[in-house]
Amino acid sequence: MNTATITNRRLATYANPLSGNTSSSSSVTITEHDAGTREQNSLYTDVIPELNCSEHAPYFRVGPTGCPVVVLSVGSEARRILQTSTCAQVLAVFQSSFYVQNEQGIFCVGLASLGRGPLQIQVDSESDSLFDEVVSGGTLEFTSLHATLRSDYTGLKSCAENASYEPVRYFSERTRQVLNRCKAPTASGFGWLVSEHTVEHAPDGLAQASSGFESLDAIDRGLRLQCFPALRLLDSWLVSELSSAEEQLDTDAESGSEKANEVEQHITEHPPLEIRMLLGAGPGLTPSGDDLLAGVLLMLHRTGYLSQAQALWHLLEPSLVQRTNVISGAHLRQAAHAQCAEPMMRVLDQLTALEMPDSPVAGNANKDIHSTAQHVCASVSSIGSLSGWDTLAGMSLVMRALLQQNVSN
Repeated sequence: MNTATITNRRLATYANPLSGNTSSSSSVTITEHDAGTREQNSLYTDVIPELNCSEHAPYFRVGPTGCPVVVLSVGSEARRILQTSTCAQVLAVFQSSFYVQNEQGIFCVGLASLGRGPLQIQVDSESDSLFDEVVSGGTLEFTSLHATLRSDYTGLKSCAENASYEPVRYFSERTRQVLNRCKAPTASGFGWLVSEHTVEHAPDGLAQASSGFESLDAIDRGLRLQCFPALRLLDSWLVSELSSAEEQLDTDAESGSEKANEVEQHITEHPPLEIRMLLGAGPGLTPSGDDLLAGVLLMLHRTGYLSQAQALWHLLEPSLVQRTNVISGAHLRQAAHAQCAEPMMRVLDQLTALEMPDSPVAGNANKDIHSTAQHVCASVSSIGSLSGWDTLAGMSLVMRALLQQNVSN
């Protein structure tokens, strides 16, 4: 299997050409089989890709003679960058997408199959050769878009932004059964945590007894052993925090307090510093540790624990530059603000639908448990090589913490 390597130093340099960033190089390996990565030797090209707008619709094309391809959707973060600048530098090129960044931020141009997302500009094409002439270090130009582009994908609306949104704050035994049936297809990464919850109050040595440990190669074994203490601390913090917040909510409800519906009024304890060890842990453009943390942040928003999400983000944000690459950091930043790509949004919906009284899937419990688990597994398996399962693992930590709280009550 051919592999291409993108280093954090290279990504950081492309991310901010004016900063002279020369941070230490931590290798991030991406396989062509899994991510469709293409390495380009030349940093410059005479064929400049552009985003522009005709009288009919926004379009993307490579070079002045290239065939225009209609833009299908523009994420909220991508639109913000397009409205405040006119060009960006290409960071990394893949078979189905490429990332660019300027001083305003990062966004991604991708084929229709990539789906919608806050960072994504989705173009109406499935051609594997569309981005053949886009090269790392080159320039993407965009003009005449300010008055025509509209954001048609904003992602998750938290309860703080939408007064009619009711978060799912409790999970029942049905959810536990769904998680137990979600078996990751590989022992790599953190997907094994979804069905095998073995980190709570466990000794470090239990990492070696966890699912599939003996079948792992030396790198994956090292990842699990290195991250296990941080996973245990994260899990314990979630259990303690969510339990304390719910106790405060129950107390306010019994006393008739006007704050009875505001979980975030609970004074949040700072997360342990060691949780930062998960940042940048693992291979891939979005390392397994980053994806897991994104899952935690997204589920905290979906369940209404906003102060806990904010506290975790305040711990992680100052360490992004030192511990992970700029593209993964951009996705993690979106998760911290309750934003994610549409495929992962569907996973959130699938996981919480069983607990919604008015949901059409809350009918036949046994049938729904089986079908929900099947849909969740299919959805996360379609998101990257490990990213979907790693993100689900983070979500499951929050869900099981709330399950434990529900049982204790």
